[in-house]
Amino acid sequence: MDGDAVLSETYYTLREMATSTFSTLAQWSRSLASNGEVETVSLFGDHYPDASSSSFLAHWTSVPRVTYRYSFPRIRDTEFTSDVGWGCMIRSGQMVLATALLRAALGRGWRLSSLTEQNTRETYCTVMSAFLDSPDVENFPFSLHNIVAVAERLYSVKIGSWFAPTTISQSIKTVIQTRRTNVALTNPTPSPLNILCHVAMDGTLFIPDVLDLQGRVPTGSSETLASSNPTTVDGTLALPWTPILLLIPLRLGVESLNPVYHESILACLGLSSCVGIAGGRPNSSLYFVGTRGTNEVLYLDPHESRAAVPIRSANKYTPEEFASYHQHQPRSVPLSALDPSMVIGFLCATKEEFSELCKDVNEMSCDGRQPLFAIERGRPEFVDISDSDL
Repeated sequence: MDGDAVLSETYYTLREMATSTFSTLAQWSRSLASNGEVETVSLFGDHYPDASSSSFLAHWTSVPRVTYRYSFPRIRDTEFTSDVGWGCMIRSGQMVLATALLRAALGRGWRLSSLTEQNTRETYCTVMSAFLDSPDVENFPFSLHNIVAVAERLYSVKIGSWFAPTTISQSIKTVIQTRRTNVALTNPTPSPLNILCHVAMDGTLFIPDVLDLQGRVPTGSSETLASSNPTTVDGTLALPWTPILLLIPLRLGVESLNPVYHESILACLGLSSCVGIAGGRPNSSLYFVGTRGTNEVLYLDPHESRAAVPIRSANKYTPEEFASYHQHQPRSVPLSALDPSMVIGFLCATKEEFSELCKDVNEMSCDGRQPLFAIERGRPEFVDISDSDL
């Protein structure tokens, strides 16, 4: 198929997707009006007057959706050729990562309609193909196969087991680091898959941890850092900033989500750097990407089972083959239905975006909202206490 034919086929496929989605969204929006409700919607911090607007539907259909798959190559030495029933948190984590990669490579305003442009199309296919279900780690570094292998090897998570938010966070961090190490040794060419990842444990993100990953040394002593403006990110430049995915696993309640966090969750989803929340119900993860009104969150559901995309040479895919990686119909759920265990993702593509995130989180904690997590200027300093001091 020649280039013009590919462009033509891509255009008509995307137009058909948009037409179908517009009809669904219009129906969804009308249902709100029939109930006498006037509710705005937001998606990754972008606000829309209603769900039937063309700008919302273009954004919604562009969010990557990774679901259960079947008929893929066996996972290691097991009989698993499907992740139905146990892989939903892994798929939700993959959606967080895919969203971050696409935004870092194509910009915040990229949409499926821009895939008629060759460079955008090639970048999109490179990113999406990295998530296909294959044991070939070199060509498909963010596959389910690779993630579960890492979790089994490093965290003793049995293949076929449900992942907790912390497990998927650490596994994503490891596959990203492994790919970066392998590529640095074999092929240092710039790639849309080039990203850093940091997991902030115990609800606290330490700025020096992020700067160290960037190859920077914070200015001043730990004492100076801790007492300085918490919304300022200082550091000496050693290397150009690399986009970084920040993952923050949290537990916001015991048996159910504590209502004191509702407003803060909505606020987090409204931050420009947020790339979503992987959470949901016990043993049933969803990917939360936006808000509906003041009491509901929009989500993508990984629980639909679909045939695996056939594996062949990497970067030989077309956008049409990833049509099943996007969701047409928006869905929402009340905040009260969320499980308290979740992981929040943020993408900071530049140092300025990281500074803005620090500022936003600090302002959220100062205006009366219950903070979900903390950002600290310096690491804690622990003093050894000998027996003689007791």
